Amino acid sequence: MRRIKKIKYKRYAGGRTRWKHHFKTRPKVQKKRFFKFKKVFSFLFLIIVVGGTAFFIGKKAYWFCFSSPTFHIKKIDVSGLQTISSQQFMDVLPVKINDSLIKTYFINFSRELKQLFPEIKSIRIKHGLPDHLILEITERKPVACLRSKGKLYAVDGENVLFSLKVSSATLPEIIDSGFCNVTENSVLRNDIVCLLGYSQKNYEPLYKQILKLYYKSNNEIIILNRSDMVIQWGKYRENEVGKKLKYLNIVLDDVGKKYSKVVYIDLKLFERGRIILKPVL
Repeated sequence: MRRIKKIKYKRYAGGRTRWKHHFKTRPKVQKKRFFKFKKVFSFLFLIIVVGGTAFFIGKKAYWFCFSSPTFHIKKIDVSGLQTISSQQFMDVLPVKINDSLIKTYFINFSRELKQLFPEIKSIRIKHGLPDHLILEITERKPVACLRSKGKLYAVDGENVLFSLKVSSATLPEIIDSGFCNVTENSVLRNDIVCLLGYSQKNYEPLYKQILKLYYKSNNEIIILNRSDMVIQWGKYRENEVGKKLKYLNIVLDDVGKKYSKVVYIDLKLFERGRIILKPVL
């Protein structure tokens, strides 16, 4: 490697010496500095040009997507409403005619609608480009009704309360007892709701005969039949609900052939293979 020649050009007090590049190496150093400055300047200029172009294109694209009349909503279709009127739903819908359809991709208005209408279980949003919005509503299906603070509510299989807007004549009613306040305690109510949901899905004739349900002592569920029959279910255990309902259905069919009326059935000892019933002879 070639060594750079240096010469002394000034001596300071104290013996310190300052060095200076030889006059032949100075143009090379200046040339290197110039090329370095040129590269930095070219890079900055390229960034400015690319950034400006991207900003201009992005601004035009944003205007086209969000402000252009091409994507303005001209039609809103809503399906699946049963207990909610279409006019009431459209009045509170955050998206209106002539709003941008593209904006509906970025706003979550389904959560707001569920808060306004607890009976809505899910909302599926579809986009028919360029100007068609489609909403598919799924309402909650009540499995029982209950009274709380003087008002009648429905409860679905997910233990969600909502206003009852249909007749309660065919729905079982969950009532409070001296042992448990199930209308206010959703944790205790959940066992009864699960029992009703399973029976509605798998044993519909048996479900339709249930009039009322409540808790007795030790969290034992009592079922009142529409024919004035009392069924002591016992404690709720998820792993035996299916077997218990199947056996109860068989027993009801059998006693209906042998007796004119049965006033009491006890299923507390079902796991021991025993069942107690009291017929009217």
